[in-house]
Amino acid sequence: MGKASFGGNTGVDETLQVILATVAQFRLVFEDGKYTGHQLTLWPIHISGVSPENNYQPVLAEGDAARKVMSRVKKDSIHVRVKDYVDGQGAVQDFVPWEK
Repeated sequence: MGKASFGGNTGVDETLQVILATVAQFRLVFEDGKYTGHQLTLWPIHISGVSPENNYQPVLAEGDAARKVMSRVKKDSIHVRVKDYVDGQGAVQDFVPWEK
């Protein structure tokens, strides 16, 4: 991942539209010390702060901006059905059980 850890370049046009991306949050599940599966939540973000100047701090996107990001993710995910985004909850995907 690391796309959102961008530190900035000189000469970048700061007036361009705020760049959008996603952060993947994995929840690993263990029972009695043994891994039983995981669940993914996708969080749409603005890579740069939404203040007038670029402060290089990723922030969560909300509302229409979040839905725009998730629409693009869904379009690019042709082999997997991506669950819908819900403000405050992210796009919580199905639990994937561990299969030995």
